[in-house]
Amino acid sequence: MTLLLPFAVLFLAWGVPRDCAGQRYAILASRTLRPYTAYDLIVTNISPAKKTFKCEIVGSKDMAVYWNHLTVNPYGIGKTLIRVQGLEGEGYKLNVWDEEKQSLINSTELECIKQSYLVLFQTDKPAYKPGDRVQFRVVVLYPNTVPVLPGVRPDIFITDPDRMRMKQWLNAT
Repeated sequence: MTLLLPFAVLFLAWGVPRDCAGQRYAILASRTLRPYTAYDLIVTNISPAKKTFKCEIVGSKDMAVYWNHLTVNPYGIGKTLIRVQGLEGEGYKLNVWDEEKQSLINSTELECIKQSYLVLFQTDKPAYKPGDRVQFRVVVLYPNTVPVLPGVRPDIFITDPDRMRMKQWLNAT
């Protein structure tokens, strides 16, 4: 709830409009979509009635691949998470539907970023001299800092400043 507080303060500071060019809602969401993350949406209901929204991520074949439902009280704010797994292809959109009217009220193109890992490389000391033994470990995480499952076996390689491979490990554990 504390995450919604800044949004609510800004909204109240500007005043709650009676009608926003016919719209009775406001949506706050990222335009970036990443695999294996939670996609956050904040929906504000500016109408005097309780509203239910269906928020969906649509793939390139106009088929909903991930979705969630959200009910927002009159003049209230609601937050929903859409759990995104693997993403294939391009051309994803965020569609928001008014469940009561069964009508599409908003559609936005999403930028899909395929990079799905955060790689941390740790060495045993900050600098080495020629002939020193280099000890290191690599930790592979998802972008939300959850460790990658044990079944994932990355290829690791070390290059010199000229980008020549000095050492490599395939299917490292």
